[in-house]
Amino acid sequence: MQYWVKQLAIILLCLLFFSIPQTFSQEIKATTTDGRDVILNPNGTWYYSEEQKISSQIDKGLPQFFKPESATVLLKGKRVKYGLWYDRSKWLLDQDIDNASAEYELTHVEGDRYVVIIPERLQIPLETLGIAAIANAKKAAPDTRISFEEKRIVNDRKILCLRMDATIQGIPVSYINYYYSGKAGAVQLMTYTGQNLVEEYQPDMMDLLNGFVVYE
Repeated sequence: MQYWVKQLAIILLCLLFFSIPQTFSQEIKATTTDGRDVILNPNGTWYYSEEQKISSQIDKGLPQFFKPESATVLLKGKRVKYGLWYDRSKWLLDQDIDNASAEYELTHVEGDRYVVIIPERLQIPLETLGIAAIANAKKAAPDTRISFEEKRIVNDRKILCLRMDATIQGIPVSYINYYYSGKAGAVQLMTYTGQNLVEEYQPDMMDLLNGFVVYE
């Protein structure tokens, strides 16, 4: 993926971040991956539009993931108490950050896959954060498709994992993202590449994502 394509992909990431406060200013409709409609309230809560009660998901039994042994370098959050362990032989820390809301950006040494970390001190319910991310992605790219969604435990923290496929100004892009929210605040950890490359590069992207840790 050339540099200019990276800039197009970042358009969606910027909207994911900046649209969240705006999303809460009015009710917005979204659709879950199982096809049910949900409503986001201005106060950040949400409910199924068919007025079904939301049952809390039990953490026990969620799949667990851990930092890979090859991830020996730690990035520490400046505004939120999170960290990211990564393999320096595979990932380079970008010195020039393209996304103004990002705290860190990384690029794979071979190119074509990228990482953006966006922290927010505001604690946003995890379900709300995920639904807002999906709704905002569809604003930027109406053809956005959620091809994978799963709650999991990553280094003892509950995480929402989403894979989103979208077309940004004619370029097909795939995102595999982790979302976290807790007392430390909220963190969006986003990896992306071309849709034609995502299956090949997914192991590297997942190893990077699984280096995410939180300190409280």
